[in-house]
Amino acid sequence: MQLKDSRGLPVSTASAAALEIYQRAVEQTHGYLGNPLETLDEALVEDPDFAMAHALCADLAVMSSEQNALPRERAHVATAPPERCLSGAGP
Repeated sequence: MQLKDSRGLPVSTASAAALEIYQRAVEQTHGYLGNPLETLDEALVEDPDFAMAHALCADLAVMSSEQNALPRERAHVATAPPERCLSGAGP
């Protein structure tokens, strides 16, 4: 059975732990709380191929004003499995 996020949408991971951590990062992002990048790193430890976590990391890097954000963004875009990014489907 494919996992779904808090909005009922399918996610690109089969790891319930990675999804729970990812959801926390989304809440941090929406509320401007904590450090969602660190939280996303935790999700990626649980599932290194979690395309949605890579995509959110890249998105946060794009929105960042930090000078070192571009290399981090490129790394996440390069790491995310393209077939999972495009389909939004899990394994």
